[in-house]
Amino acid sequence: MVHDAKKNYYKKFLYEPFPVESSLLPVLPDHFNAEVVARTIRTTQEALDYLTWTYFMRRLLQNPMYYNLASLDGQDYTTYLANLVDDAFTKLIDAKCIEIDEQDCRSVAPTSMGRIASYYYLSHITMLTYQQLLKHDLNIAELLAVMCSSYEYSMLPVRHNEENLNEALCKQCPLPIDPMTFDNANMKAFILLQAHFTRLDLSEYTDYLTDLKSVLDQSIRILQALIDVTAEYGWLNCAISLQHLMQMVIQALWLQDSPLLQLPYVVKENLHLFRNKSPNSLPGLLTCRTYSELSRVLLPHFDDGQIDQIHKVLSNMPLINVDIFLLLSKDNPVEDKDSSEEDSDSLYPPSTEDQMVPVGDSPVTLSPGKVYTLLVQMRNAHRNKDNVVYAPKFPKPKQEGWFLTLGFPQNEELISLKRIYFGRKPDLMNYISFNSPPHRGSFELSLDLISDSYLGLDQQFSLKFNVEA
Repeated sequence: MVHDAKKNYYKKFLYEPFPVESSLLPVLPDHFNAEVVARTIRTTQEALDYLTWTYFMRRLLQNPMYYNLASLDGQDYTTYLANLVDDAFTKLIDAKCIEIDEQDCRSVAPTSMGRIASYYYLSHITMLTYQQLLKHDLNIAELLAVMCSSYEYSMLPVRHNEENLNEALCKQCPLPIDPMTFDNANMKAFILLQAHFTRLDLSEYTDYLTDLKSVLDQSIRILQALIDVTAEYGWLNCAISLQHLMQMVIQALWLQDSPLLQLPYVVKENLHLFRNKSPNSLPGLLTCRTYSELSRVLLPHFDDGQIDQIHKVLSNMPLINVDIFLLLSKDNPVEDKDSSEEDSDSLYPPSTEDQMVPVGDSPVTLSPGKVYTLLVQMRNAHRNKDNVVYAPKFPKPKQEGWFLTLGFPQNEELISLKRIYFGRKPDLMNYISFNSPPHRGSFELSLDLISDSYLGLDQQFSLKFNVEA
């Protein structure tokens, strides 16, 4: 069947493995960033050494023309590799992910942006985009647009004729969109998230259900990274708005929607049934400890099976009690440390000699220019055995978590941000350090406990202090 002269030619395709070329070059800056953060790469020479260990190097020697290497001549080869490292480092420097030592021009070190990108597996392009678009006074709609500008969403497929479908969906979404961008992948993510918050029925758009799942799968790490970036900048309001945006993503609701819509069988059409009831809010319903208490509120508008399901969900929702104390002790090195020294949020257990002063509406007296530590005690009155959030609109299980944010509301400055997970523990203690102002007078701090999954359960505390010499 095959001419003898061509047998060996075809046998080569049948019996020899087909070469697979390397795809490292397009993502080389991100690989370098991860290795710089891990301190595997500390100099440009170590970056060159790193390249020699990769599959890319094996293919480069076998197929140099594929990678635009003119020849394997020693000088061409060395120059080619040096240019690869220089180009990758230049991109990372532009994105403020790494820093080059100004003295020896060889040593590299990670920045906070590089660490965030590495921890959340985000592109350096994404970090550059955040630095260009983020501002301290952005609202939730603008932050949603920044989130959807992430490079990770540029990979979202925009199929033939989908720009028309995007335009149709846009008409059902509250936030305006530039008509010239309906064929843009990032704008498609923006539309899909709006449809998610509005709870639009996408069943007739089969591909869109798959695309929305892809968008949601990446949303949490993107939002976590954005929160870390704003915390790095010290932007209080922006960080809190992003925390609320995470709640919206998990529960498929807009922030202004009723938190009761998170409960099973509760929809916008029957929200009016709760207006004349007591309790008529989500925190209020959480205090209904028994089925009979809840049924008195919900009957006759819901049947017994529906009330039982609502009761189970409410029983697993967190109900957090918070107590806040200022730790005062002669032996406490944190309290007596001068504020010019390096600040620390290190955790340490209070000793039996520590004085725990309740903090709240009554001002607490402080000395100027000192570092003080707050003890935040939290108790979850509703213990969820598996600690999984009730979020039927989110495509995968989500563990319950909280953000504890301390800030100066007067100048919108974020002082400290911590993530909290109860797990199987009913109680948690957290320590947060802050500097007292160097001058006399009164001031307030705000402490926000914000759920990363549920709307309507946030708590804010105003902490009042007087500074006296």
